[in-house]
Amino acid sequence: MAKQEKKNTGLKDGLRLRAGIFHFRFQFHGRLKTGSTGCRDLRSAQAYLLKYRSTLALEAVDLRSTPRATFQEAFNLYIKIQTPRLVPKTIYLLNSNMEHHWSHFRDAPLKDMQTHLDELFPSLKQKMRPGSQRLVFARLRGVLELARKRGLHNTPLEYPVIDVARDPKQVLNDEELKVFFTHVDQFGNLQQQIMIRSLLFLCLRVSECQRLNWDDYDEETMTYRIDERQKNGKISYLPVIPEMAEWFAKQRRRNGELMCPGKWGPHTPRFTDIVIKKASNAMGLKVPMTHHRFRSSAATALLRKGVPLAVVARILRHSDAGSICMKHYWEAGLQDLRAGMMLLSPEHSRDTQDQAPD
Repeated sequence: MAKQEKKNTGLKDGLRLRAGIFHFRFQFHGRLKTGSTGCRDLRSAQAYLLKYRSTLALEAVDLRSTPRATFQEAFNLYIKIQTPRLVPKTIYLLNSNMEHHWSHFRDAPLKDMQTHLDELFPSLKQKMRPGSQRLVFARLRGVLELARKRGLHNTPLEYPVIDVARDPKQVLNDEELKVFFTHVDQFGNLQQQIMIRSLLFLCLRVSECQRLNWDDYDEETMTYRIDERQKNGKISYLPVIPEMAEWFAKQRRRNGELMCPGKWGPHTPRFTDIVIKKASNAMGLKVPMTHHRFRSSAATALLRKGVPLAVVARILRHSDAGSICMKHYWEAGLQDLRAGMMLLSPEHSRDTQDQAPD
């Protein structure tokens, strides 16, 4: 039997398939960049090329500390570095903040930013709520701290402390979640049912739920990979409980494609938000559930069932658990995560109830 030849393809979006391996070829600042990605699937090759381009862009930025560096330069640096991992809405909000709140110190030297920070807070207090004020300063702090790390300035800055009164947020217990998903199955199609369940049983953020991909799901090891486009820019692996695996099996597997594709790519948050609101109204909830409330419900359920806080923090992929013990004395491996996430399964809750003494 003749050996099957691996197909070669032409150059497309900077990538070319040759002997089963994707190679890259593109122009950067007038110079030709070529090489091998070492990847055999298109999605991994695209991720490799995106990371390589981001590295080249970072190296091309002058990072030497200079007293003449302005806030505009710091903002441009932040946008250039963070764009690959930020959703378009966040980029829009950053540009909106620059236009409406930060424009008057656009050309101010970074070494004089403390004065502008002190002036900005009183002006925002007159026209914005505390929660919105804190968001503006959180984005501003991200821009300035990245500039400091990259050497554009070395001035320590103090940011205002903004207290925001928060009411207890709504979470659903096991029984309420069963009823909720019954309504989800009533109002939503298969894609919506899978995506909404992934918010709870994989503890995904809505942006990660939209990018559910077959290449990230390993059926043999029962794990799902969260790529570097998440908040902290790291790759994480989560155990997939049997109930979630059964829902994945209802879709036809197409490697290299999204599990729940839209007509023009990933669905928008509205695709699942409509079903979540209908299910909330059908349950008679005073405050409708949201995408992020499923992560909170999962965390609350795990903590109530005795899962260590360190394991819960790893499942939710929080970059800072806020505890020295959690950072330095607890090593939570994949088996710990799997044991914790198995408690989310209704089957486990039913077995526990059956074993309870009469």
